[in-house]
Amino acid sequence: MNKKKIRIVYKNITITYNNCFEVELQNFKAFFIDLFANIYTTNNIKYLLIAKNKKDKTTTVLLILDKKPNFKSIDNFIINDDEPIFEPLKGTIKSFEKEIKEDNDFEWIELGKSSTIINNIQEQNAKELEEQFYNYVENLRERFWHVDKNMTTQDASNEIDVFFIEKPPKEKFKRIAEIERILKKYFTREKLNNDLNEDDIEDFNTFKNDLPVLIHLQQDILEQVETVKEGKRPQPIILEGGAKIGKTEHIKSFLKHHKIKFNLISGKLKFDNYNDNADIDILDDSNYYHWDQNPEGIEYAKRIIGCNQKKMTVWKNKFQPLLTLNKNKLSIIICNPGKNSFFNWAFNEKNPHKKYIEECQGIFHFFKNEKLYITKEEQEEKNRIYQNAIQPNENRENLENKAIEIFGKDKVEIID
Repeated sequence: MNKKKIRIVYKNITITYNNCFEVELQNFKAFFIDLFANIYTTNNIKYLLIAKNKKDKTTTVLLILDKKPNFKSIDNFIINDDEPIFEPLKGTIKSFEKEIKEDNDFEWIELGKSSTIINNIQEQNAKELEEQFYNYVENLRERFWHVDKNMTTQDASNEIDVFFIEKPPKEKFKRIAEIERILKKYFTREKLNNDLNEDDIEDFNTFKNDLPVLIHLQQDILEQVETVKEGKRPQPIILEGGAKIGKTEHIKSFLKHHKIKFNLISGKLKFDNYNDNADIDILDDSNYYHWDQNPEGIEYAKRIIGCNQKKMTVWKNKFQPLLTLNKNKLSIIICNPGKNSFFNWAFNEKNPHKKYIEECQGIFHFFKNEKLYITKEEQEEKNRIYQNAIQPNENRENLENKAIEIFGKDKVEIID
């Protein structure tokens, strides 16, 4: 016999016989059971529905298999010399079964329970959809944190909507709470350090910006920021002075006033909210001796002290684990004298990093214990002097003296 060559690789199959109407349904059923018991022994029938159409005298078989077959011939399926027609199931098992069982023109018999198969298929489909969804979210998360850093939470939400466009509406609705949780947990950008305390930063005019020590400091910062913008490596700036005189607050206020982005790293070297687009890294109140006990910490510290952050890889958080920095930044180190003195730690003969720090050529600014901000009493006095400064018919000498008292001698120019 010449074999009828064909290749069938789908699990849900419909088989139509046009010349087997006389074969009893029980015999059809026995034929298929025997076929898979003795010939296709590596596969199993999960569900079998055989229906005879009394009108057009055809017999249709719905064959649901355990796994994909690899039928290369239909010879084993021939009954009474009738070569059957194979097709993949169109639609669902449920709709096919309903059409057969609710039509009086059909006489039918089955093997197994379709409801069990349908439930299993639904469970399998649900698992596959769940796996597809989580893979999609994981890929989207990679884009959000590492590829498109301008992507917002709303953009991510829109992308998730795209995933469900061709899915039944119920698939998205039953996941609404989960989607909200995913967006909040994986697609929410924390405020960057330079924005984090924006509302709490003091007004620039509340500081004594005419103090020579602040004038020189501000000039050094602006010069080194220009170096950063030119793509060059700046020199670190170190501020050392008494506690609670306003060192950190003044720096934050000055940078905000000049619209310079910065990172504030207080205490431990943590990069949770690190903004790689900033121009400045501020290290405030760090424990330098703790760095010596932490190999990773001292390497981070040395790179920051040396304004050599470019290509440094830091741990951010569990949602955006690793970040490779894209540029060098000006490092401003703020500390108190005594045991927390950066100067004493850096240039201690026992410090193994002393030579490296010397090569960084840090710019040091030492402050006395004088408050850098204008106290309430000083501001009130200044306002009082200003309000009473100019009175009608005052002589020239009095006006000159009051101007000097308000603004300082170096800021007053007498023009005849």
